[in-house]
Amino acid sequence: MLIKNALFDIDGVLTDGAVYIQENGTETKRITFDDIDAIFELKRTGIRIGFITGEQNLFTDYLRKRFEPDFFISGCKDKLNAFQDLAIQEKMDEHNTCFVGDSRKDIPLLSFMHNYSFVPMDVDESVKKAARFVVPASRGNGVIRKVADIIHQINQGLSEKETLDPFWIKAIMDHQDMIHLIRQDQSLYLALQSAASTISEAFRSGGRLLICGCGEIAYDLLHIASETADRLHSGEKHLSNACTASAVTLVQDITCSDYDDVVVHQIEENGKAGDVLLLGQYRTGKAGKYLEAFTCAKEKGMKTIVLTGNSISSSTSNVSDVCIRIPSTSESRVHECYVLLTHIMFEMIEKN
Repeated sequence: MLIKNALFDIDGVLTDGAVYIQENGTETKRITFDDIDAIFELKRTGIRIGFITGEQNLFTDYLRKRFEPDFFISGCKDKLNAFQDLAIQEKMDEHNTCFVGDSRKDIPLLSFMHNYSFVPMDVDESVKKAARFVVPASRGNGVIRKVADIIHQINQGLSEKETLDPFWIKAIMDHQDMIHLIRQDQSLYLALQSAASTISEAFRSGGRLLICGCGEIAYDLLHIASETADRLHSGEKHLSNACTASAVTLVQDITCSDYDDVVVHQIEENGKAGDVLLLGQYRTGKAGKYLEAFTCAKEKGMKTIVLTGNSISSSTSNVSDVCIRIPSTSESRVHECYVLLTHIMFEMIEKN
């Protein structure tokens, strides 16, 4: 169904939520030109524009004059009830209407408009869960521009096809969100750099990388072990000779119920001082069973690295020499970034 109506909260969507005090004591707020252009662009394409806000002041009066919206509700305490009343008056259908909010007060309306509800990327997690889309823009910094782009994409797609499941758009937006967070995470970059340096030093000294993982991640680790050996062995001769069997995967039976015991046994048999143990995991809560393996590795003089998601903390991440923590609790997003970061890490190792 085409999106015909777009409703926006003001504070935290059109603005960044801050109040700026001028020298004469008057209050001002900031709006980006991109968002201003996006609103007028939506109006030109026939989308009916509206604002539903809890504010009621000179600023809201200015916005009403500036944009001349089709709908304007200010001083609103119950946005869901206000929309339902508006829908009756204007014969508006929630299935062809989108709402952009940012706060917990917006959750009832975001949930009600779940087909086309949007929030900025820097809102509370509970607000994100209520919305269908999390746009890759922070509050007051191009949110409406991003929403307008998505509306155009959806409407153009529906003009050719009557049905569209926006789930794929949300998945892509979530992935973009994740990449944006990683780009800004200096601590993650430093951890990745430290892991690459640790493994590089082990290889230079004739040590090996022993890798293990929880459940399905073991398949990824098999790929990484093979790729590491191929990449490093195709390099300079002196490095190739020093890195014979450089990457060893501690995986024999991925479905084995005593997998942690198998790992400990293989570390006891194969590990030595100067080697590195890398643990990959999606769910930090299930990695506590690897504590014995990490303890065994440390007793042998090995370095330990854990690559994990951002759910509950685990004993392995607490005792590891390097912890690379992906800032997400979603297994899908962690998996995607796990593959990305391991490839970057081994590119760092090659450069080293």
